[in-house]
Amino acid sequence: MWLNARKKKPALGQEVLIFRQGYGIAGNYWSSYELAVYMLNPYDRRRRAFVQSLYPWLHKGVTHWMPLPAPPEKVKNEGSSIR
Repeated sequence: MWLNARKKKPALGQEVLIFRQGYGIAGNYWSSYELAVYMLNPYDRRRRAFVQSLYPWLHKGVTHWMPLPAPPEKVKNEGSSIR
């Protein structure tokens, strides 16, 4: 379930799926879904931000977020499909 980023924030350090949108320099509309971590802003430690999981890039234009689902349970005797 998507949560409004203005009304509710994830716990610090929580990895989430975000939806963000905005307008580019040429006035074109864009939107994307991405993984992010909600954490202290690496450039201004007094603030919090949605930050890309791998690099300290701030995500701007985040309108909604949702917690990640639990990973699938391992099934006994299930072989790998990768050979």
